[in-house]
Amino acid sequence: MALPTITATGNLAADPELRCTPNGTAVATFTLACNDNRKNDRGEWEQVGTTWLRCTTWQQRAELAAEQLTKGDTVTITGRLRQDDYEKDGVKRTAYQVDVLEVARPLRPGTSRQGAAAGGTLTATSNGPSGRPNGPQTGTQPLAQRPPF
Repeated sequence: MALPTITATGNLAADPELRCTPNGTAVATFTLACNDNRKNDRGEWEQVGTTWLRCTTWQQRAELAAEQLTKGDTVTITGRLRQDDYEKDGVKRTAYQVDVLEVARPLRPGTSRQGAAAGGTLTATSNGPSGRPNGPQTGTQPLAQRPPF
């Protein structure tokens, strides 16, 4: 059975952390804060909760994320969702982990397609640590030819 695929938009809680595995494979981790906003009885928007997603991405996508993303950036991620249950101080907790397949910045009005603030997507055709494809296999541009996201 495959893990569920998720697409989420949120803000980076901190700069991505780039590391290398013992065999030299780049891996970046970051936390995405996805806020739940709703209108209250007065018709005003208010934040009613935040879902924290721990994200991991590999190889070229990891290097680009570490180079181009910073704390507070709004991004949209797509990946495989995993649930990790653990116990801390006698309290059962749940954390959600996303093995990221794509990272994109939302398009912003009033920016040119060629500008640094223009939206874009990180899509790689490399394999993840399990040896399975870590992203779409057809119809993608090599990362080197993509504009910054």
